[in-house]
Amino acid sequence: MSKPQITDYSRIILATSAALGLLYAFAFLPSDTPALAMFSKGAPVGLLALYAALNRNILLAVALGFGTVGDVFLAGNSERAFMWGLSAFLIGHLLYIWLIWPARLSWPDVSATRRTAVGLVMGAGILQGWYLLPYTRELALPVTLYTAILMAMTLLAIASRYPLRLAGLPAVGLGAILFFFSDLVLGLSLFSPDIDVPRGLNWSLYYPGQLLLAVGLVGGMAKRKQSDRSTGHDNQSPFVAN
Repeated sequence: MSKPQITDYSRIILATSAALGLLYAFAFLPSDTPALAMFSKGAPVGLLALYAALNRNILLAVALGFGTVGDVFLAGNSERAFMWGLSAFLIGHLLYIWLIWPARLSWPDVSATRRTAVGLVMGAGILQGWYLLPYTRELALPVTLYTAILMAMTLLAIASRYPLRLAGLPAVGLGAILFFFSDLVLGLSLFSPDIDVPRGLNWSLYYPGQLLLAVGLVGGMAKRKQSDRSTGHDNQSPFVAN
């Protein structure tokens, strides 16, 4: 019998993460105590970080690790925990920007579909920011800064060589869009007095977004390295279809 490879373990980790993410979405994971609630919320993305590490994407693993920390803090249900969680996610988004930046497209090379997605994300972010600003009060500055960084990460992912649609590799652009709209949902549920948004909708967008980012970046970066080795170029090869 052949010895299991790292890729075999990473697939098991990925499948376990997806299963836990689904169980959390339907409230099947234990949350009777604060510690259990934090563990149940942090475990799915924590396993995505381990998946990235097993695939030797350490920077991606760190980005997902900060997402895990953010999940754990947001499960704490206090203003201080919220700020720590927001900070962790902000660092994660900056790391995503660092990872995706080498694959950026110049604007003339961005397809009409991607330009439409850019417009939708910018419009939704600006509209929500304008609507929620009076309700965020003393949190207005950190929330606005966080939203701006998240929007920058999302726009960069859309306007990159990574696939936008679910074709071949899972889509980095789509993952970023889901992450972006999950945070818009979270913002409305936390701050809006007029719009009633189910908190569960946040997770149903957020976890698939992180999953697509993790698998798409792992696979896309592997393709890019193969392409760079075959062409002798760095960071310029169209390693995935637009």
